Amino acid sequence: MARDAIVLERSADVRYVGEGHEVLVPIPAGLAGAEAVDHMWTDFHRVHDNTFGFHYEGSQDVEVVSLRVQAIGRMHRPDVRTIEPGSDDAGPAGVRDVYWRGRGWVSCPIWRRESLSRSFVTRGPGIVEEYGSTLVVPEGWALRNDNFGNLILEKEA
Repeated sequence: MARDAIVLERSADVRYVGEGHEVLVPIPAGLAGAEAVDHMWTDFHRVHDNTFGFHYEGSQDVEVVSLRVQAIGRMHRPDVRTIEPGSDDAGPAGVRDVYWRGRGWVSCPIWRRESLSRSFVTRGPGIVEEYGSTLVVPEGWALRNDNFGNLILEKEA
């Protein structure tokens, strides 16, 4: 990842001595050393007042519980592409006997996922196979391919 695509966000968990909870005080980019510490001490009272409705600035000691640095990388998000409309589906790649509870063995079409067009629609029972998974389409369900290649199963009314 390119260095200019990384943003560092710094903050401190700070509380009044004796309190059981902290508030998060962001430390702006560009502040370093004593300037960052001064900002943290000063801004703590404002953040505490905004969070709890009061502060003890000047009358209660303050402690840092933890310091945080979060690195956030800006990544390029790929464009979401639709699949090509394609032509009519060539038909199932084969037929196989599949055992269905309550029905027994049924001869079902076997579809190859990579060969399904954008307009593909079928009704169960059937099977869609691909390298990493198998999709079972039971009787009473419809299967369609959307514009992005997602297979959508819907129970028929």
